[in-house]
Amino acid sequence: MPKRWQKVELSYLKKHAASKSLEELAKRFHTDVASVEAKIRELRPERLGAAAKAEEKALGDFQKGLEALYAAKWKKALDILEPLAEEAQIPELAARARQYADVAHRRLDEAAPDDPYLAAVVAKNRGEYAAAAAICREGKRAEKDARFAYLAAAIASRRGDLAAASELLARAIVLDSRNRNHARRDPDFQDLREHDEHAALLVV
Repeated sequence: MPKRWQKVELSYLKKHAASKSLEELAKRFHTDVASVEAKIRELRPERLGAAAKAEEKALGDFQKGLEALYAAKWKKALDILEPLAEEAQIPELAARARQYADVAHRRLDEAAPDDPYLAAVVAKNRGEYAAAAAICREGKRAEKDARFAYLAAAIASRRGDLAAASELLARAIVLDSRNRNHARRDPDFQDLREHDEHAALLVV
């Protein structure tokens, strides 16, 4: 049965169609991606075209950044990924770009050849949450290093353990206050942001 759109839903869709993924919007409206995409086309066909082109470019740049990273071209990777982390209109892409930009930063600072943070990021992005979380816990990294604390919090949030995610994110913010702003737009923390008990953590 076709979805019946409410006025408040249409207002939200017009405002956030370019900044949120179709998956996020579909989840919020309790419908499927195809219905959301069709409604966006109906409401703003000209802006959808521009958004699609911007998304395509951002995805292409992200791939180039990864290629530079895996080729050990740290500066080139950073030059590509860092702007994406700040400017990409796709929250998921911006969050991933920031994680890989962190890796490039560390490599430029003469990181060890086998970087555990890179291994943890790759494992998380493959959906291997248990392996990624184990790397974050090893040697109490998540207790001492803001990057591991934030990554461990994102993993816990993805796994639905909001209590652990909140505790780890609080630690990440203590270690690096910038993590509060990162978490406000990171899709990994969407469930945490929507939970009143934990959302207060993201308020200054």
